[in-house]
Amino acid sequence: MSIRSFLAWAAAFAVLLTAACNTLPPLPAALVAPADPDRTPPDWPYAQGKTLGPMDAPVVIEEYADFQCPWCAKFATGALHDLEDTYIRPGTGQVRFIFRHMAVLGQASQTAAEAAECANEQGQFWPYADQLYANQRTPDLFSPNGLKQLAADIGLDTAAFNACLDSRRYQQVVEQETRQGQARGVRYTPTFIVNGQVLVGAVSLAQLSRLMASGSGD
Repeated sequence: MSIRSFLAWAAAFAVLLTAACNTLPPLPAALVAPADPDRTPPDWPYAQGKTLGPMDAPVVIEEYADFQCPWCAKFATGALHDLEDTYIRPGTGQVRFIFRHMAVLGQASQTAAEAAECANEQGQFWPYADQLYANQRTPDLFSPNGLKQLAADIGLDTAAFNACLDSRRYQQVVEQETRQGQARGVRYTPTFIVNGQVLVGAVSLAQLSRLMASGSGD
């Protein structure tokens, strides 16, 4: 095969791959922790479980992430806050943001995801996830004891949290959500699906805004 033929083949393959990624099948309904609506975190009054923003928002952004992934942490501690300020907080209401587990970096990632679900039982998924990312490089954070200490640090009911984590109540929930992501073609973290369109990596608010605009027809 000549170089010219190879380049033509590669370009055609890239087009097909992009089309396949941008037409992902819909996600089946996933099991979720029964978040307590009376314990909504004060800094996230627009949170419902693992989602941010109104249910009827015109744009839906799904993120598949692993709590040990450094690029996921970069997004969570940067562009996500910009997204909240611009499109999610009350008075904007343009975006519904959904977090989905993609626990692929070993058992510690699986356990951390289960811990986040246990925090979600107490209506505190977002504060817990925020601290997981902010302290990602802390030694032993992702050990069971480290995850329990983090729950204590943010003021959770530690007896309930520890019992939840020790029971592995959400093992199947996390594993199912990870498998569902893989079935949709997700291979890397973080991966974002914006009204069916795909973006991979620690994206900026500007990148998300462009994708939102292109999907809206504006």
